[in-house]
Amino acid sequence: MADIKSFNRKVNLFFYNNEYTILNIAGIICGLIIIWIANEYFIDRKLYYLVFFFGLLIGALGFAIEYYIKSEKRKALESEFSYFLYDLSKEYKKTNNLSLALSNISEHNFYGDITADIKRLASRVSWGDSFEEALEAINKNIDSQVISHALVLLSTLKKSAVSYDVILKNISNDLRVFKGDGRSSKYFSNLFYLSLFFYFVFLFVLLYIDYIIGSNFLWSASGNIITRTYFDN
Repeated sequence: MADIKSFNRKVNLFFYNNEYTILNIAGIICGLIIIWIANEYFIDRKLYYLVFFFGLLIGALGFAIEYYIKSEKRKALESEFSYFLYDLSKEYKKTNNLSLALSNISEHNFYGDITADIKRLASRVSWGDSFEEALEAINKNIDSQVISHALVLLSTLKKSAVSYDVILKNISNDLRVFKGDGRSSKYFSNLFYLSLFFYFVFLFVLLYIDYIIGSNFLWSASGNIITRTYFDN
């Protein structure tokens, strides 16, 4: 029984630590399959480019979903994480057991888009990780300045003689006024670079389309009409 629990724990940790990598790989594989179908069955049909570009879109979809999910979680952290720490400080004061306190608030409280991460945090602490280790592991996937700031404060305040519930409450109060430096400008900067990336991908496809789909095509233009003729070798 213990071996089964240990195995399930390892499987859960693997999927959580690699969930975005799995998503991206799945998107790339699906995109390549669609492009292969386009080259195999639609090469001489009008739908070819629609199917081909749909494959490119599916291939990039995993990265877009990852970016969106992480952005939403960072927003939720900025608004909800301080309340989570405040609730945790009150629950810890009642139970004097961090694992039990985390389990209680993760079951009965709701923290928006980070609720699932709070449950994972509680699970990791119940498995033997320290609160700081569990937070660091969660932050590897989210990369939030709010959690990073909280970890710095936690590491500093733990050296004092202040009780743990007071430490959590003080960090909660600090986070209510803390804002991630340059988060808004970084968001628009990332959006700009993402748009720029897709623009260059589009240019690359236009310039090297003969290498991508083969050189069996003859392109000709007459007035406003562009003709594509396929030669079967």
